[in-house]
Order: sequence, then structure tokens, then C-alpha cells
Amino acid sequence: MTMGTSERPVELLLVEDNPGDAQLAREMLKESKFVVNISLTEDGEQAMAFLKRQGEYADAPRPDMILLDMSGPHMFPNHHLPSVLAYQAHGTEVRWVWVDGEPLMEAGRLSKMSEDEERAIREEAQAASAAIVDRAGLVVPGT
Repeated sequence: MTMGTSERPVELLLVEDNPGDAQLAREMLKESKFVVNISLTEDGEQAMAFLKRQGEYADAPRPDMILLDMSGPHMFPNHHLPSVLAYQAHGTEVRWVWVDGEPLMEAGRLSKMSEDEERAIREEAQAASAAIVDRAGLVVPGT
């Protein structure tokens, strides 16, 4: 999506407990070709209140993007960010996903479908995967 200065600014929620890192993020985003409005929370609890528009965040804008602090010990050493994201971060670390102000995942569970619907989708995906392996003539150990 290309956004010029005449279009709506990008609403960014920055979740960062280190003031120096938050300032660094602000400085870097000033260099962006996008107009960015930054909202800052210091931890996950505040971020959830922001997303749910609770308390002091009752009038908070819906973020288009959320940036999270990635300073957990498993994220180090960090010599190349794409590699860290690909090899050291884990999908299971994603506990909450909101899109357009609506929760899609809450506390690690898909929130837009029942457990039975989610199970059916997983079973369908597993069957499709098995069909691909079969068509390719692959031998999968343990099957």
C-alpha cells in the first residue's frame, strides 16, 4: 500500500518498556515515507487495554500496525534481524492478533471460530498435506 501525505496516517501502537528504545523507534519512523501517528504502551497489559479501548485508552485509535519489544533472551545474539525472526522467534509467541479493531486470536486461541471449526480446519489441512505427500511419492518416516 502506498501512502502519501494526503492520505490517512498510519496508526502505530508501539509496545516498549525502554524509553531509549521507544525514542529510537520514533526517530527511525520520522524517516519513513509514511505519516505515522505513534501511540506508546509499556507492556502487554497496557497494550491490551489500548486495543480494547479500556480506561485511559477509551478514545484510542485503532492501530494499523503493532510493534513489540523483542528483547527476550532467546532473541539474542541479534546480528541480522530477518534471521532472528526466522530462526529464533516462534509462532507460539504470538498470543494476540487484532485486525481492524477486531480480535482474531486471543490468548493463543482463534477467536472467530469454535474449537470444533478450528479442529475441522486442522484435519482438512492434514488430509491435504497427506494427499500432496502421496501424489509426490514421498516416504515420510513414522507413517
